Amino acid sequence: LSKTMNCILPKVINPNMRKVLIGQINECDKINSDAKCAISNLGKKIKNNPFLNLSAAMNSKVNTIANTSDSAVAEFIIKEVNADIIDITKTINASQNSSPESYELGRKLIRKGEECISSIKIFL
Repeated sequence: LSKTMNCILPKVINPNMRKVLIGQINECDKINSDAKCAISNLGKKIKNNPFLNLSAAMNSKVNTIANTSDSAVAEFIIKEVNADIIDITKTINASQNSSPESYELGRKLIRKGEECISSIKIFL
């Protein structure tokens, strides 16, 4: 989620929207940090991170945005964060044997994405 928001941040002109996004990015980064710590504590390495491909695709999408109005940027963010939520949900559902901690971190990311969407709707 924070990668999605970081990619779009340079296109955001409205200072209020920037402030909302930066707050969301910081909160998502905290969850990501917790996830890395949990993985490290378990002594496991992530061999295939499905989110790396998402990040590369996101960068190419952001570069094609022509309309940088608040409404257009908000719509873009909402669509992309929604896609991230779907991907995280699929990952959680496919990893039913994972630890309760991993499941909870995934749920936190989903909740944070939903909060992001709610906070961005005012810019539509």
